[in-house]
Amino acid sequence: MGALLSTAQPAAAQTDYELFGRAYADADYARALSLAEAGVARGEAWAQNGLAIMTFSGTGVAKDMAAARALYLRAAEQGFAPAQHTMGNFFDLGVEGPVDKTAAAEWFRKAAEQGWTQSQFYLGRYYYAGTGVERDRRAAHDWFLKAAEQGHPKAQSMLGYLLHTGTGVEKDLTEARRWYEAAAAQGNETAQKNLQSLRVTMAETAAADQGDTDALAALDRLAKAPRTVAWYRERAEAGDAEAQYVLARTYSRGHKDLKADPAEAIRWYRAAAEQGHTKPQVLLGYAHQTGAGVPKDLAEAARLYRFAAASGSATAHFNLGLILEKGEGGEQPNPMEALRHFVQAQELGQERAEAAVARVGNALMAQYMELSQSAETSAERAAAAAHYMNLAETGWTSAMAGLAFSYRRGTELFNKDIRKSVAVYERLVAKGHTPSAVV
Repeated sequence: MGALLSTAQPAAAQTDYELFGRAYADADYARALSLAEAGVARGEAWAQNGLAIMTFSGTGVAKDMAAARALYLRAAEQGFAPAQHTMGNFFDLGVEGPVDKTAAAEWFRKAAEQGWTQSQFYLGRYYYAGTGVERDRRAAHDWFLKAAEQGHPKAQSMLGYLLHTGTGVEKDLTEARRWYEAAAAQGNETAQKNLQSLRVTMAETAAADQGDTDALAALDRLAKAPRTVAWYRERAEAGDAEAQYVLARTYSRGHKDLKADPAEAIRWYRAAAEQGHTKPQVLLGYAHQTGAGVPKDLAEAARLYRFAAASGSATAHFNLGLILEKGEGGEQPNPMEALRHFVQAQELGQERAEAAVARVGNALMAQYMELSQSAETSAERAAAAAHYMNLAETGWTSAMAGLAFSYRRGTELFNKDIRKSVAVYERLVAKGHTPSAVV
């Protein structure tokens, strides 16, 4: 952030900005407010952004989200990258205004072009999914690369995936491994799982290259064998989970002279799912969730979704979240656990999860507010604090940022503890967020 500021602000403004930052970090909000208001009077973008942060959260000043948005916009229009990123977030989520993915993409682009890492990652996601822009997997790769080179773990993981699968770029397993390893070293679970799979693939290929006759024969069959239904059936009956999945898809849709056979499709989906293949677990889970081709069985759907979610399926996380939120299939309503799965789904790129995170997160936050405001005994205050800590443990960045702030400042429910505050902030950064982006 410092480099960005040094190119955009006059020297005096840099000094005031640094003083503001220190005052804010030290919880000297009166001093921070005074500096920000003076800077706003001079029309300085850093001050508009700083006052917006305080006004948005109600820190040291009356909370006014509409006024904060107006201040962020003024700073963004002056080219201040953090404010441009925040405006992208506002349009992305519909904060104090409508959801407008196209406008969000433009603000993310403005910040990304100035080197703002989180905006580069978001813009990569937008291009990958075709959100607010025309889908362009090559452009997604390029933006993920920019963020990955700055150490963004999710961007590193996504870049590894694109190179691993040859999506938008030429497949390059060596480079894929390098980026998976970089993300995995920062604790990115998706990268850790994909890295394990990639290492197996590379080991098998290396064995074949070194003359392992069994490996050579297997690779030769994969490369040269005709991909007929009979070929897939033979492989499926031999226990090949991928062939079972392909055969199930073939029976589900029909192929040339082969008529669709839903019952046979379900049989092979189940065979592949029981071997741990993620995609059939999700598809079979959905079939049981909706009663499509099988008896409706939400308990079985939840079981299958749990397996697939453990393998990193965004759809499984999202659908399991819906079941847990409503308390279906013998499950007790568990909005806290539902939120955890919605957060995971959102982080894995499931776009519908954003609304679910906001819906369930805000409802749980309202419960916390009710608990904290009505707490009179130490036990009641402890229960309210525990509720909020559980909320932060779901990975919801809004709750995490609030908890970090509470530890830093000290509140009626949370004693001031800078170490705990820093620990939560570090988790936020590991998730690809900066404090200014989530305050």
